[in-house]
Amino acid sequence: MTSVIEPAVDAPAPDARAERVVIAADDSYGAIAAADWVAERLRHVPGTVEVVVVEGRALRPADRAAGAAKGAGDRVAWRMREYLETRAPGLPTTTRIVGGDAVGAIRQASTDADLLVIGCNRDGFWRHLPIATRSTRVAELAVRPTAVVPARWSAGHGPVVAAVSSGDGDEVLDWAAAEAAASGRELLLVCSDLLPWSPEGSAFPALGLAMLGEADRQLLATCADRATAMHPRLAVRTALEHDALVPVLTAYGARASALVLGTDGGSGPRLGSVLRGVLEHTVCPVVVVPTGPGA
Repeated sequence: MTSVIEPAVDAPAPDARAERVVIAADDSYGAIAAADWVAERLRHVPGTVEVVVVEGRALRPADRAAGAAKGAGDRVAWRMREYLETRAPGLPTTTRIVGGDAVGAIRQASTDADLLVIGCNRDGFWRHLPIATRSTRVAELAVRPTAVVPARWSAGHGPVVAAVSSGDGDEVLDWAAAEAAASGRELLLVCSDLLPWSPEGSAFPALGLAMLGEADRQLLATCADRATAMHPRLAVRTALEHDALVPVLTAYGARASALVLGTDGGSGPRLGSVLRGVLEHTVCPVVVVPTGPGA
């Protein structure tokens, strides 16, 4: 099902509240990619940025052992602030140095943010960097919408892809629809009628599969109607697949500007191991949105 209306940018209201975005920064390529993504996104979504650095975790272990870590948090924070000012002149930016365990400190620093952004270095020499290697865990335990940006990210014009499920509330859909409308991109809603946790080799009765497929088609139609009701100029497309979610979402993520998934309110990924599989293989930013009570 595709809207007949072409994608169009929703102009921010004159009194629209600026988003508060937190970037978890370290001395890595992933952090630079995160800053690039934020600068690109804030062309369409008004906001302010706070750069958060975990003290003692800004550099790789070898540099910390050599004594280079003294004052490293401040240096990383100011370099990131200067970089953001070159990418987005006039962007209100502050810095903060926090201590403690990286995952806990980052989550705590983002509790009152509208969006947490963290870079991810999944391969190559930079794999050992603390913030990047903990990005998956931060996303799994997200208490606020959390974007994980891969180091190899580059700007594109693909759709915003949202993975929808009957177990979700409206949070994933609403976040993805607002993002697509603000950026003038298409919204693509994806659902799979094969459960990723089904025992290997098991088979659903044909009637059960048909009923499941019909329920998912109805779910997609309901979600599309909600998105267009909230954003009448938004182009919406739906896709019902017949495969496990990791390969499905990885394939769509290869052409997406962002891939949006849900978690169960901060206690873990609602889609089980799907989030980890997607983060391992998707080249676009993955936005994890808490769902359910307390979200």
